[in-house]
Amino acid sequence: VGATPERVWAQLRSIVSGNHDLSMVAPERLAALAVQIYLLGLDLDPQLGQVWIRPSGKRGEASIMIGYRGWIALAGVPVHCQLVYQGDDFRARFSSDGGLQVEHEIGPGGSEVVAAYASVTIDGERRVHVIPQARIKKAIDEGGRTWKTHPESMIRAMAIRELFKTIPASPRLTEALRVDDLTSSQIQTK
Repeated sequence: VGATPERVWAQLRSIVSGNHDLSMVAPERLAALAVQIYLLGLDLDPQLGQVWIRPSGKRGEASIMIGYRGWIALAGVPVHCQLVYQGDDFRARFSSDGGLQVEHEIGPGGSEVVAAYASVTIDGERRVHVIPQARIKKAIDEGGRTWKTHPESMIRAMAIRELFKTIPASPRLTEALRVDDLTSSQIQTK
């Protein structure tokens, strides 16, 4: 990715200096998160949208949140992710070869997201994962502030992350899924 330890640390210092909540996080925790981000090969630059550091409810604690662009970077292969809006013509069905197939024609532009799907081709086989509207609504209702302020990005990240749980993963992707599972469990226990 090109992120060096020095770059990650400089980005982290810049982000922390402009964020009161993050400035309250223990320096040791910030250093651990910086190392984790570097080892994943992600870039902390907010313009790239790969990963963020967010304070947790516990004083002095924080965790990383991988954005959908970070998940795509971790895949190392082209990933397609699409939101389905109310009014779109969308069908998901299993084909005779057992794979999930989607047909999606974008409609007149509804405002409510009713589904999302992510797909990737590995070894000539296309894998697809669909997130239905009920799961999206539950995630938005139970999610934190980021789910309320950036729902479309969070839905994309969820679709890609769930797709990656169904495919053979590289060590970097496996570690990212582990980190994400830890972060998700911390959020749900609050």
